[in-house]
Amino acid sequence: MAEGHEKLANELEREAAELEEKGRALDKHVKEARTDWERKRSDAAVPGAVPPSDEEEAALGAGDDPKDSDGAADVPAAGP
Repeated sequence: MAEGHEKLANELEREAAELEEKGRALDKHVKEARTDWERKRSDAAVPGAVPPSDEEEAALGAGDDPKDSDGAADVPAAGP
């Protein structure tokens, strides 16, 4: 019975590591997309990429970071 628990624990640890890596990759992708969009918004030659208004910039100020003070991204808990 202990072998079954160890096997399950190992499998869950592998899955957790894989999900963590996918989360990092997604975070990188989001940051790259955000940087690209901000670059496009500042380029007047890009149609439809209007620079943010002063109100938008103020709304995007402090508190826009999805990370808590511990540096971990806010991720909803997975259900059973």
